[in-house]
Amino acid sequence: VQFLGPDLPSIAREKSGIIKVGVPVVIGEAEGAVADVFKQVASDQGSPLHFVDQKSPLPHSSALEGAHQVRNARTALAALGVLRDKGWNLQEEHIARGFQRVVHNTGLKGRWQVIGRQPLTVADIGHNKDGIIEVLRQIEVTPHENLSIVLGVVNDKDVKAMLGLMPVKAKYYFCKADIPRGLDALVLQQKANNKGLAGNVYNTVREALIAARYESGKEDLVVVTGSAFVVAEVV
Repeated sequence: VQFLGPDLPSIAREKSGIIKVGVPVVIGEAEGAVADVFKQVASDQGSPLHFVDQKSPLPHSSALEGAHQVRNARTALAALGVLRDKGWNLQEEHIARGFQRVVHNTGLKGRWQVIGRQPLTVADIGHNKDGIIEVLRQIEVTPHENLSIVLGVVNDKDVKAMLGLMPVKAKYYFCKADIPRGLDALVLQQKANNKGLAGNVYNTVREALIAARYESGKEDLVVVTGSAFVVAEVV
């Protein structure tokens, strides 16, 4: 909020600063006042504007898991369509292979990435309220008995809003990434306790993960989430 603005239209206007004169713009998701911001800025810059149809079928499967990654894939596909219109030679087989090999080709990590089995252990960045919502959606469709969550955040996020979404029945392993911006694990535990979330504090992300796996059964699920810095220490 302190960097981008207090509401979605303000954030959209800040983000729209990337729009360049005459360069096509592809917007993955926007409606109402947020869409109006992009329309205005694109018009001022003389930039063709394309809003992605997020209800359209996705013709290619992607190596990235999660419903939000499907939306991201539609956005990428729309951008490829614009490039095609500008003369790029992009064949369907190239696009299909790109989606299938997106993790290998880009080195992208920490997107519902499986880092262990028995118990299934997954790392997925959820550094704000919207991110946590997507992580929880993926947890809901992943078969498991008990749930353990290794959690660490940075101190400039809306931690209260994030914790308010977290499942009370999960067992928590609170930690802090090895960066100055990391929220102290004890402070995080106290804030979590106020939301009815229970768990212990660990000195490092790695120690928290080891404890979570050790204390989980083979059919349980362990999720490492929170800031990108926390996830980066285990992938």
